[in-house]
Amino acid sequence: MNQVKKENIILTLPKEKLKTNHEPQAVGLFTGKFDPIHLGHLAIAENIWEYLHLKKIYFIPVTHHDIIENDSKKDFHRLTMIKDSIRDNDHFELLYSKMLFENPKNLEDLFRMLHEKNPETIYYWIAGSEFINSISMGTFSTRLLDYVKLIGTRRYNFVLRSKVPITWVDVPAINISSSDIRKRLRNKMTIRYLVPDQVFRYILKENLYA
Repeated sequence: MNQVKKENIILTLPKEKLKTNHEPQAVGLFTGKFDPIHLGHLAIAENIWEYLHLKKIYFIPVTHHDIIENDSKKDFHRLTMIKDSIRDNDHFELLYSKMLFENPKNLEDLFRMLHEKNPETIYYWIAGSEFINSISMGTFSTRLLDYVKLIGTRRYNFVLRSKVPITWVDVPAINISSSDIRKRLRNKMTIRYLVPDQVFRYILKENLYA
């Protein structure tokens, strides 16, 4: 993948520029910590891809909201598990941005750069409840919505606090969360069938989250 450098920003762009014709292309931008990625993430992405007739969905991992001290080894594990999980899906791709590992607020810069690279492409931001509610609380600038359309999914425990424009997509109710997976691993409980098989094997091999 090509890299664009701007000051201290390093952005790994998609493999090639998205080609447009008379019909604008639509692409999904799925942000999250994916710590670890699980079957719920993949089901959400697949259903939104189908419902909105998207060309691709880019998985964009970010660091934790509280900006804890960066752990490069942990970040490597997260990226590896994402790549392994989406490898066999032609319309899923990893979009890595170093600036989002430094500060999630750099999302606005990322969206602007993508928009400038492909101005005819329609970008749909698939955001979790933390991101959606953070916008209304002022953690994120609403200017980032100049470049993307916000997509929300109704999860089992989601309480909406945001007043920004959202397109809601109903997805299968899959009661899985990364925090619950980490908790189960700390308690030496099984996570089989909550994550893809390759992720399950990788977590056991690397002894993650124990």
